[in-house]
Amino acid sequence: MHFPKVLIVTMMKNSERWLPLYFKNLQSLSYPKKRMRVHVEMAPSQDRTFEMLKEFKDGRIMDLEVYREPVDDWLSRGGVFAAGAIWRDFQEAVSKNDHYVLFFDVDLVQVPKDLVQRLMRIGADVTAPYIWSEGHKHFFDNYVYRIENKRFHPFNPPGMGLDYPIHVDSVGTCFLATKDAWTRPEITDPEPYFSWARNARAMGFTIVACPFIEVFHADLEKLGILHYPPPREWSDHGDGWIDSSYPVRRFKKDE
Repeated sequence: MHFPKVLIVTMMKNSERWLPLYFKNLQSLSYPKKRMRVHVEMAPSQDRTFEMLKEFKDGRIMDLEVYREPVDDWLSRGGVFAAGAIWRDFQEAVSKNDHYVLFFDVDLVQVPKDLVQRLMRIGADVTAPYIWSEGHKHFFDNYVYRIENKRFHPFNPPGMGLDYPIHVDSVGTCFLATKDAWTRPEITDPEPYFSWARNARAMGFTIVACPFIEVFHADLEKLGILHYPPPREWSDHGDGWIDSSYPVRRFKKDE
């Protein structure tokens, strides 16, 4: 059986608390480890993030490269909402031998073991699972997941309960992209996830989300970690949302 090569990309900063689960999730993936490699962009950290990454690398479970995040004015002002410099580094990290890129947040707590294979089988250019907060408390990435520029409802997102993938505008947190869909679209700040997705769709690449494939993210609110939307002047994206009553468009592999 042929297993295309996958580049896994992750941003990190003061991630010591998340790394044991991050490593466990990577190790649990049933995709052949020799066909995956990990590229980490790390901000200066005050905890043991770097030391733990080095220990994992020394264990030789899979190839791991760690880079310091670039010095960038947008990034210093806006963090994740202006991390285009990191996303562009991720684009440049793709080698001629890579076939896919798996965007993989450091603070995911539970992923299916066959996540990579399941996302590949969908056959879209960009494929994402549904991202839930621990315990199905709410849809985690409902600011970035959108259809027709409308946010996903946090408790009753569009497509909920369906057993087929649906077309969406944009995705985040965890998704699989083909090499071309990841590297060819231009990425700009602010909100690089939107610029990349918008440019990818304009180039004809398909972006889909799969309600039947679920990934769970740490419950940040429980830990007192709150992520606020970017400044209004940075974004032309509305705050309204859509729920499961919204008419979604089914993705078919051969369409």
